[in-house]
Amino acid sequence: MSADDRRWPAFRHLGPNWYAAIMGTAIIPGAGIALPHQFPGALRVWQVFAVLAFVELVALVVARGIHWYAHSDQARADLLDPTVAPFYACISLAFLATGLICYTVGHTFLPDSLAIGLSTTLWTIGTLVGLVCAVGLTLLMIIKYDLSIIGQSPAWLLPPTGTMVSAAFALPLLQHLDPGQGKALFVTCLYAMFGLDLIMTIVVLPLVLQRLFVHGPLPIQATPLLFIAIAPFGQGVNALGNLGDQATKAGLPAPFDTGLQTLSIVAGVPIMGFTLLWAALCVAMIVWAFGKGLKFSMAWWATPFSWGTIVTGMSVISHHTGIEALGWFTVAMYVGLCVLFLYTWPQTFWGLVKRRLPG
Repeated sequence: MSADDRRWPAFRHLGPNWYAAIMGTAIIPGAGIALPHQFPGALRVWQVFAVLAFVELVALVVARGIHWYAHSDQARADLLDPTVAPFYACISLAFLATGLICYTVGHTFLPDSLAIGLSTTLWTIGTLVGLVCAVGLTLLMIIKYDLSIIGQSPAWLLPPTGTMVSAAFALPLLQHLDPGQGKALFVTCLYAMFGLDLIMTIVVLPLVLQRLFVHGPLPIQATPLLFIAIAPFGQGVNALGNLGDQATKAGLPAPFDTGLQTLSIVAGVPIMGFTLLWAALCVAMIVWAFGKGLKFSMAWWATPFSWGTIVTGMSVISHHTGIEALGWFTVAMYVGLCVLFLYTWPQTFWGLVKRRLPG
């Protein structure tokens, strides 16, 4: 063990999956401020959580820098480990989720120029990392890893997910662009990123189902990872709604502008139907796993952000349909998100206080 290893032992096993904690924190204000029904004092809560998510992101970037500096052997080993490497995609998602709330929540207490500047910077970093992960991690899965169906993990869905989140969370940037060729091109590229992840998810998800149907449930402690499959579809609905609204303001020719807006319901509602089916399956599996001895681990951080995408997607559907009942259903889903967060965050914090990083 080197001198640096002895100096920074607590950082040796700080893996990329820890970025999921930032995602899970950021989705609380990100989904909350978009709810169709707001409540007195809620804005203050969203502001506190937005600041908390930003501080967590900065702290983790520094901590992961120490990890790579002092434990580069472990960092390289993680990158070549097929059970760990897919979580490098969480870097992209953490930057994107924090970037979104830097504007949607941040503009309520920061100068607009600073809020959109932070949002744009974090969105750009998250998108670039997401594109690199979509290509690089998928390439590693093909040429480097020795994969098998029985060893399949829902984490295989993560590498391209950043592109879907980029498409969904680009709304603040789009709102600050004037109609014209530039905005039309941007919207078109975002739809391409939406398709990139959606089609990759459709390709990979059957492998998850084959693993479950043929070989049975995941290892008990890995059960929360099933929630990962919610995110591409939930964010897909969110992206269709946000991009559809901006397509009518981007300068795209008719009938494509209104046609794309129509997709937010015509395609968004069926996609949400499957998303809710998978969410129900995840909840049932979690209940079953608790009976088999499921305990807390970092795998639980797969749950808040993924569940939050149901909230953001339902918020879009509620907004476009104007159906009151769907608005209250969205609020109910948000309560579920809060329950998952309140189970996950305190246990993680307590583990840090006790200097026992959850596995």
